[in-house]
Amino acid sequence: MPVEQGLKVYNQDSNNEFATLLEKDLNKRTIKEHSVIEATVEAILNKVVVLDVNFKSSAVLDKSEFTQDELANLKVGDKFPVYIESLERMGSLVVSKEKAARKTAWDKIVNSFNNKENVTGKIRSVVRGGYSVEVYGSIGFMPNSQLDLKPVKDIKPFMNTPLTLRVIKCDHQRLNFILSRRELLAEDQSKAREELIKNYSVGMEVSGTVKNIVSYGVFFAINGAVDSLIHSQECDWVRVPNLNDLFSVGQTVKAKIISIEDGKISCSIKQLTDNPYDKLESGKFKTGEKYKVKVSKILDFGAICLLDENIPCLLHQSDFMWTKKHVNLNEHLKVGEEIEVVLKDVDTSKNKVIVSVKDLKNPIEDFKKKVGDVGTVCKAEIVKILDFGLFLKAHPEVELDIFLHRLQVSYENQVEEIKKLKVGDKIEVKIVGISDTEMKINCSRLPLLENPFAHAFEGKKVGDVITVKVREVDKAKNNLYCDVGPKRYKITIPGKEISKDKAQARAERFQASDSLDTLIVALDPEKMHAKLSIKALEEKNEKEMIEKYSSEGKEGSQLLGTVLKDVLNKSKKDKE
Repeated sequence: MPVEQGLKVYNQDSNNEFATLLEKDLNKRTIKEHSVIEATVEAILNKVVVLDVNFKSSAVLDKSEFTQDELANLKVGDKFPVYIESLERMGSLVVSKEKAARKTAWDKIVNSFNNKENVTGKIRSVVRGGYSVEVYGSIGFMPNSQLDLKPVKDIKPFMNTPLTLRVIKCDHQRLNFILSRRELLAEDQSKAREELIKNYSVGMEVSGTVKNIVSYGVFFAINGAVDSLIHSQECDWVRVPNLNDLFSVGQTVKAKIISIEDGKISCSIKQLTDNPYDKLESGKFKTGEKYKVKVSKILDFGAICLLDENIPCLLHQSDFMWTKKHVNLNEHLKVGEEIEVVLKDVDTSKNKVIVSVKDLKNPIEDFKKKVGDVGTVCKAEIVKILDFGLFLKAHPEVELDIFLHRLQVSYENQVEEIKKLKVGDKIEVKIVGISDTEMKINCSRLPLLENPFAHAFEGKKVGDVITVKVREVDKAKNNLYCDVGPKRYKITIPGKEISKDKAQARAERFQASDSLDTLIVALDPEKMHAKLSIKALEEKNEKEMIEKYSSEGKEGSQLLGTVLKDVLNKSKKDKE
């Protein structure tokens, strides 16, 4: 068929050309899922807005993603970013304006975090542990501690106010981020501090106010601006355990800068003066010698005194009196007062000088001169009564008290005897022990009392028979409490010593006032210990009986059998 003039014929070549042009157009219109692109409003319908996204088909966006103000001002041709959620099989697109805003904001937040750039945010609400902060339309979290350098008591001035912040953490999976204002403030403060530190140098003398006192030193502000540390070892030439005894918050102090490292200044108060302990190396001062010192400071644990040539020394409270370890020196000393002391210890390597007031005299020697040595009998006043004994004062001018152990109060019934005594009573005692090393003096009342034990067992020995009288029957413990001698010395006979027959070894067989013959099986007068036994006496009598009758032959054996039979019959009746 002839071809008409002017009519373009499409052949294989022309088809290829069309395919190429179509492919180029589609490449221009390629849209990737989960990306943000710019959309143009094509039409505004009742419930949706039709958008041109430069794709083969338009996109539809629900009006619910717009605010009332945005819808009122929306018109055809307006442009705004949308988020491509998915590309459907039929070529339609699912887009979101809200998610586009969130993704754009998140990208900005991540970029700020990676580049350590500041962001502007507003605190919208207070939540548990911190604050909910809006940044680029997204909500992040700022902990309480990150709002300011110091704890914030009133949050109202910060609410809904633009704040310059720093993103310090991002969670890409949960799209969460954490903000900080404190980090920026700290950086500004550090920069300002660095500028201020340039004005100071090692060796410079400065003044400042004490801001805080801790166990290891004192923090103070140089000229009220730059914080510095005075280590405890640099506070005074005398080592003071509790720095609160030397300083108080707000106090003005002078110090010397001894180091500036890594933006930190360290100072010293003691290095404002020469080391006074260098004078000790001359050998002028010797331990054990007496010296005059002037009281410089009175602290909780002791007093700082000045030796000759203003050498600091420590008078600890335990070195003031022999009778008390914890003494309130404010009650005995005054600042500026001059007192006599004994140089107790000198350690030049540690800059330590210890002095003592109590070492001025030996209280043991004083006691021996005014009261007496071991063996002396004296009257002493009770000054303290404790569970384990009594403390007595033998002489008003002697510092050391003497000790009376509770077991040395009486031979028997010590608890009852102590109850009869009270503070202020004077009792007669005998000095029985003096320790020069421990500075202790012991006394006793026993040597001045009649010994009921010795009286009860006078002339007796192990193996002797002694008669006792039952004082009390203890059925629960199966014991007999008996009196020995006219002075009624109390002794216990346990159930196992009542009879050699287990069935008869019962305390309840007896009653108070019964008289019993017993055998002394143990006796120690020095320790006041004796052991009596009815069982042992029965065994002894039986043994003697067997020996006696067995020596008399057949007649004796018959008589022994008769006696044993009578004994067994009597024992049987007792059991019944």
